[in-house]
Amino acid sequence: RRGDGNLTFPLPWSSVPETSFVERPEAYKAALAAAGFDVVAEHDRVPEAQAYFKAMSKVLVERYALEKAPEEKAGGIELAAQDRFVSLKRNREGQGVLLIDTATEAARREIGSLIEGETK
Repeated sequence: RRGDGNLTFPLPWSSVPETSFVERPEAYKAALAAAGFDVVAEHDRVPEAQAYFKAMSKVLVERYALEKAPEEKAGGIELAAQDRFVSLKRNREGQGVLLIDTATEAARREIGSLIEGETK
């Protein structure tokens, strides 16, 4: 977790906020130090999440035979193609990716609203 903003669920470790207890890196470092451990290495995974988002965008272009990737707006991509309505969204601060693929625009909007509602 990088910031104080709400996370967009589901995430790999939890599908709802009530079962997610992720903290900022500083909290983990402090807990390790308090337990007598030394932090000898730290790995920032944001570049991997950003690369994954880019790769998924490319896959969507190929899967739905698009001329090019849709323009990213408000942290995500939305497209309608081949009777599918798709959203590819970045989690807060680009740390994760969420794919919504539905058969109707209404379903995509409803799922998007539910997810946004859970993060507020």
